[in-house]
Order: sequence, then C-alpha cells, then structure tokens
Amino acid sequence: MKRFVLMLFCLCVASSEAWAQLKIDFTPTNGTVEEGYDAYYADHESSSSFTSQSFGAFGVSVTVTPTWASGAAEAAMQMIDRGGDDGFEMPDLLRDWIGTDTRQTGNPLTITISGLPAGKYSWLSYHADGQDQTGIFEVTVNDATGSNTTSDIDISDTNSDLKTMDEITIFETEFITRGEDVTFVFSQTSSSSTVSEAFFLMNGFEIDSLSSINKAQAPSPENWDEDIALSSTLSWVAGLYAVTHDVYLGTNFDDVNDASRVNPGNVLVSQNQTDTTFIPEELVLDGVYYWRVDEVNEDPSTIFKGDVWTFSAEPIAFAIDANSITATASSTEKGDAQNTVNGLGLTDDLHSFTSSQMWLSLQSDPCEAWIEYTFDQVYTLNEMQIWNYNGENENFLGYGFKEALIEVSVDGNEWVVFDSNAVIAQAVGQPNAEVSTIIDMGAISASAVRITALSNWSIFGMRYYGLSEVRFTSIPTAARLPVPDDGDTDVPVDQILSWRSGRYASEHEVYLGTDVNSMTLVATVTNAEYAPADLVYDASYVWAVNEINETSGKSYNGDTWTFSTPAYANIDDMESYGDNNLIFETWADGYDDKNDDNSSQVGLDDPPYVEQNIAFDGSQSMPMYYENKDSDMYASAVMSLDGDDWTQGGAKTLTLFFRGDVENDGGQLYVEINDEKITHDGALNLAIWTQWNIELDSLNTDLTDVTSMTIGVDGVGEGWIYVDAIRLYREAPEVAQASDPTTDNLILYYNMDDNILDQSDNGYDGTSATTLFYADSLNEDLDRAVSFDGVADYVDMPIGNMVSTLENCTFAIWIRMDEDADGSWMRAFDFGTGTDNYLFLCPRVSTAGAVRLAILTPELSGETGYTSGSSLSDGWHHLAGVFDNGTLSLYVDSQMAGSVTTETYPMDMGVTTQNWLGRSQWESDGYYEGLMDEFRVYDRALTPGEVRFIAGDNQ
Repeated sequence: MKRFVLMLFCLCVASSEAWAQLKIDFTPTNGTVEEGYDAYYADHESSSSFTSQSFGAFGVSVTVTPTWASGAAEAAMQMIDRGGDDGFEMPDLLRDWIGTDTRQTGNPLTITISGLPAGKYSWLSYHADGQDQTGIFEVTVNDATGSNTTSDIDISDTNSDLKTMDEITIFETEFITRGEDVTFVFSQTSSSSTVSEAFFLMNGFEIDSLSSINKAQAPSPENWDEDIALSSTLSWVAGLYAVTHDVYLGTNFDDVNDASRVNPGNVLVSQNQTDTTFIPEELVLDGVYYWRVDEVNEDPSTIFKGDVWTFSAEPIAFAIDANSITATASSTEKGDAQNTVNGLGLTDDLHSFTSSQMWLSLQSDPCEAWIEYTFDQVYTLNEMQIWNYNGENENFLGYGFKEALIEVSVDGNEWVVFDSNAVIAQAVGQPNAEVSTIIDMGAISASAVRITALSNWSIFGMRYYGLSEVRFTSIPTAARLPVPDDGDTDVPVDQILSWRSGRYASEHEVYLGTDVNSMTLVATVTNAEYAPADLVYDASYVWAVNEINETSGKSYNGDTWTFSTPAYANIDDMESYGDNNLIFETWADGYDDKNDDNSSQVGLDDPPYVEQNIAFDGSQSMPMYYENKDSDMYASAVMSLDGDDWTQGGAKTLTLFFRGDVENDGGQLYVEINDEKITHDGALNLAIWTQWNIELDSLNTDLTDVTSMTIGVDGVGEGWIYVDAIRLYREAPEVAQASDPTTDNLILYYNMDDNILDQSDNGYDGTSATTLFYADSLNEDLDRAVSFDGVADYVDMPIGNMVSTLENCTFAIWIRMDEDADGSWMRAFDFGTGTDNYLFLCPRVSTAGAVRLAILTPELSGETGYTSGSSLSDGWHHLAGVFDNGTLSLYVDSQMAGSVTTETYPMDMGVTTQNWLGRSQWESDGYYEGLMDEFRVYDRALTPGEVRFIAGDNQ
C-alpha cells in the first residue's frame, strides 16, 4: 500500500488580480471555457461528477460546491451544452450551463462558496440560454449578515442569436464573510408544466473583492449596527500581513478619519496591540460611535489605514410597536382612533395634512372627548410624542388638543393622574408637520394611557377634538436578546445562557425547566449570564429571566424563551476531512510509525483520502487497511483529544458505525478509550453497516478526562474496515436486529446457482436469448452468480400478471458491476411496457452516478423515485426497493438510503410485457455488465431488519 502527500505553500503578491477575483464557467467535461475563466467541469445528470472543486483566488484555495435538494433525482442535475454545430457566434460562457430540471426532484440548486478570506465581496452571475429557456427564479444569499432573497428574475432566452453578453440576465449582489461558508440558493419559481419554464440555469459567475486584503475587515459590531450593548467588545479580522493594530474610537467621523499616530487627537485608544479585539472604556446610551483599525506590518513604517466604521449604542428607549397598541376613542367624526398610532400620514417623522389619516371626535363638551391607548403588556414609559391634529386650515380651525388630562393605568382598571393640565402645541395645518409636543413620562409603569381633552385651539368655540399621531417610547427594563436565541436548536449542553440586561436591574432571577409548568428558580445572579450544570442531550428547555431593581423594589418579568439540545455529541462524523484537512493527521496510523507491529493505514491512496462512496451518515467515512501477518501485529488509529468530558449532557453510550468487506480475512475490531480496551465479537467480512453501542459505565477509565480514542484491529488478518458516525448518546438508538423474513411471502426467487429457475415454486422461470455464463458469487453461502456481458445478455421474466397484483411489496438483488463497465443507465431490473410505464432499479445513473429506484405510469407527469447520495464502490452490493403504504424506500447494503411518498404501486402499471434483468426500456441505455445474484420478490413490505437479514446479516 502507498500514500503520497504533496503539500505546497505559495505566497504571491505581484498580481492584485490573482488575489481579488474568482471567475467560474460551468461546463461539461472537455467543454469550451470562456477566456479568463476557470472551468467547473461536471457531466450531465451525473451526481458523482458534481463534486467540490477548488480554485486559486484571493491568495487562497476557494471551493465551489453545487448541491441539489435532499433526495434529488440525477435527472434533475443539469449540465447542458448548447455549443454544437450552431452556425452562429456565441460567447463560450453562454454556450453551457449548470441547472435544475424542476420536473424532477431537485429544486433548489445551492452553490456553496468555501474558503474565502474574511471580507466583503461582489457577486455577478449570468443566466441565459441559447435555445428556449425563459423560466423565473429567486435567489437567497446566506452570508455573515443573515439571509436575503431576490425574487422574480427572468432567464434570458437568446433564441440562438446571441453574439454579445449585452442585455442578458445578470444577477448582482454583495455579501460579507468572516471566513464561514456563503451559500447562494437558486429556486425555480415558474411552472414546471411547460418545458421552456421548467429549468433554472446559470452559465457562470464572478466574485470580486470589495475590501483590501491588507486592511482590517469584517468588523463586529458590523458597520451601521444599532442597539449595541454598552459592554460590547469590538473585534475584526486582521489584514493579511498585520503584526499589530492601532485602534481609533470616537464620536465624530472626521476626528476618527483624520487621526494618525502623528496626530492622534483623543481618538487613538490603543496602539501596537496584538489582539484583534478591543474593549471600550465607556459607551453611553444613545451614543453614535466611529472606529477604525489600522494594520501595522512587521515594518512599523508600513501601516494600512482602515475604513471608518460606525455603530449606535443601546438607545435610551424604544418605540412601542404599533401592533402592540390598541386605540379607542369617545367618538369619531373623521378618520379612526387607530390612525394615531399606526404611522398613517407619517413620513420621516413629518405628518401630512390629510384629515382622513388622523382622528377627529364628534362635537362634544370638554372632558367628554378622550382617546385611550392600551398596550399588550406593562411598559416603563419614557416619552409620549404627540403630533397634534394637522387638518387643512388647522391654524384657523383649531381642532387640535390644547390642554389635556393625562392618566395612566397599570391594570387597565384603576387610573392615576399623570398630568392634570398638559399643554399640547398647535399643529401648523400644512404638509410635513413636525412633532408638536414631547412629554417626559418619567419611567412610569403603565399598560394603558388615556388623554382627555380639556380644551382645543379653536377661537370660534368649535368643539371638535383631534390628534394626528401619538408615539410611545419605553425603557427596556425586562431581559431581552437571549443567547441562545428563542427557538434555537442543537444548543450545546455546556451553553452559557446570557441576555441583554434590563435597565436598572441589579439582580437577575433565572428560571429554567423542560416546559412552562416545570420552570423553577435555578439561580439569582448579578451578571447577565448563567451556566446550567445539568443540560442533557436530546432535550427541550424553557427559560426566563426576571429583572430585579433593589433600589425601587420593582421586578420586571421577562418573556419565556425556548431552546433544544442536539440528539447526541459528535465525536467524529468524518465530514470535515479533505485536501486541506487530512484524515490521517487526526487519526494517527501505522503508516509512518516506527513501530513495525502497527500495520494500519488510514485513508485511501489518493486525495481526498476519505471514502466517499461508502458512508453511513453524510457523504464520507474513514477507511482503514489492516494487515496483521502474525499474532504480534495489530492495526490501530489514534485520535488525540483535549481531556474531553464524556459525562456531559447525561451521555451514557458511545456509538460508532463500522462495516467490513466481503473479502476481509480475519481480524477483530476493538476500541480503546484512554487505556481501556473493548473488543467487538463480530466478524469483519460483513459488508453492511453495524451499530456498536458501548455503555460508558462499563469503561474503567476517567470519562471526565478523555485524552485519546483508538480504533483498531488485532488478530491475524487482512482487509479494509470503514468507520463513521462516532457519537455520544444519552439514549442511543436501538441496534438494528436482523430477522428472517421466511419464505411465506416470497413469490419469486432466482438463486442463480448455474440457472435462472424460479426457486419459489411459482413457475416464473427466466429465459435468455443468449447463452448465459456463471461465476462464483461473493461467498460460499451464495454459491454461484449469473454473469452479464454488457452487450446483449439479459433475462426475460414471465411475471407481467404477477406485477399487476403487487401493492405493498419488496424487490431485492445482489450485484457486482464490472470495474470497466461503461454502459450508461445500466439496469439491475426493469419491468414495464415501454418508456412511459415502468419500474426500474438502476445501480448507476448515467456512467458514474448513484443508485436510482423509480416508477412511472402514463398517468404520472414525472417519475416517483429516489436516488442515493453517492455512487457504489467497486465490489458486491445488496440493493432493495420497498413499497409500504404510501412510501417507496431504497436500501443500499441493508441501510435505507432514503424514501419518497408514492401514490403509485407496481399494480398501477397493469400487466407488464417487458420484464427484464439487465436491460432497460430505453434502447439507448446500456446492457448490464457484471454479476447478479439472489433476485427476490416478496408480496409484502419487508422490515428494515428483514432487509438486513437478506443483505447478509444472517450469521
């Protein structure tokens, strides 16, 4: 066995273009590529070819990964080339495109960009077809700032006359990353019933840097952020060559922008610091701040001046949302009482003079006209801002309130006089009226406010009373902005709960429970955080914080928030490994070990070294080769840990999934936690995933200080094992138990032991127009298998009447495709009457794709089916399809690859006339090339345990 790893590091600064741009042309393998673009190559409707591909840009390796919706059909995965003998000019970029056929399962298409340095970027993508596509789509961009969706984008149909890139559809946006992945989710929104509107497509894209790599980037708080806590820490991502940092902070833009080391003013608050964080000494409520970070290189004379960023500190008070206020009035002549709080007529805090956008009472005596505001809760009121009645000629008519009685209530029943004679200034009776009067409410608590007119501004004695707008602001006295956020999932069990403290709070009562009725007071703290000691995995929690003001004796009850913890702790899911994170650097093997007794090799011979065709959960597993030639040898892979506490979260069980290979010879799997060794008693020649549960209380080691985990094989033997999904559970999933389905419902069975006779005694013997050959099967239990040559071999089965009776049922088969088989869409089986009526199992979509199981009848507009997440590895595999009460499930090597809902069953095809092993309903599809064995049909749905049994777990 061999493994070659070449690691190169190149630092190039001569060309700023190399740093500042990524240009991608999506094109089929060997297709044409636009000059100046890098090619993302993939094959049409071939899931295995749509890989993560990396490109040099911005001084790093940037990875582009296209993915379709979960359970996507390969037929949805488009890589179209319009650049045949077209007879006209077309830019190479627009000749081809990646996309989605929404007539198949797959919408939306997501493009994930990984590895970008922190900073701000522009995105530009092209969407034009050289033939007939004119669909509508939307784009959701997920970056460091959140999610933003742009809708109703129309694909350009060029009608084959495109010679330039003018007037085609271009989507442009800007995005920010702090180093995390950025995703662009493209969803086709037009109807899929018309072919010309059923496709999303993208020809290519460009990403350009909008920030210098030498400058400080990705500030936190973000530029223009508001409501920033007074205790906040400022942070940023350093420029590429920065050694130290100068921090400027002030309340005036010019002061911060103009300052320097030579002229620091009073805003150079930190010089030559090494940390990329800074804690301001004092921020004030309602303060607006400007800050800048200059990056200082190793040569102190080289300083890259930073951009000036701004943020606003927590405001003194917040406007109460209009949806939280109900307005009622004594009477209404014109407008509506609710108009005075809903912002109608207000633009930029200036009010119109359209009377229908205000409220005006009927004529009444003073003290009989009133308006009342009821809030959704008790608020601590800061101000009441009043725009007086501003109808046309108000300066002449004077309907606005002049003197008013203001009362407040905490419960809506008992009222207290706040101001017995408040004076409200008269409005101008002209457009764009400013606020008339602001009344300081003095932090009074209230759930309702009532304003009663004592007089108006009329000089003619008119007894109408009106207001335009009333805005209430409240002081945030309750806890808010919880961390974790309300409704968060997968919250770590060691999460520290925190929140923004309510104003005036000196203590915080923390309540926590698993539901609203179980919440109890768990702590009273002086800081706005609490660390629960007993959160457990797979649980939901409810919590709240009551703020206590010791000076006033008041308490302010907060909202109730929820969160949930993950189902398990992930020790290693094998998904993070690749070219830039080599698996054998985490799992140290015996490849370079000076101890010749350790025979292990972790990883395949070629990058990315992980196994991507055999995985239990996700898309990767850890392959490990062992070759123990004598009893003194062993094979081990060791992962070092940082003294992890495996008792957190109530963990009770360590679970890992492993599988072997049918050609493995001997060996015994074991695990070591620290120095405690546990051995699995199963054989390693079972090529299906096995769940191994290890009870933690059986381990004689300190589980609060786990420093290493070893996976190994001892005993004489040789072969490959695959490991995936190493987890800690509080309650582990039950281990799948194999169970014998018996022969009671077995209605067709070819054991293929040198013949294709039906061993079920139902007489469905197969026939072949060619002479079939046989070979040894994967083991002695299965004996012999039929060999198909990929040219003309197939088996014809007389099962048309039987198929027409099947509803809940199971189909299963063993297959081993030849490694050099080149047929496209080869079939394990295909039953039907033609290309509009069929049920098939395809071990390899196209020439290199994954497994697909699908059914179609003339009544359906498209196939119902499921495509597995990855291609099959070389060697033997067991495949099964199960119809079960509205669900169609695909099993690969005993594991359910996935399922879809179905209203269609084999019986809906009627009596089928073309029922084949190894041949497709489509003449252009390849004939099967390789071995087949053990074809079974049951007239009931087998359970997962029964599928596991016929897949080989029957020892």
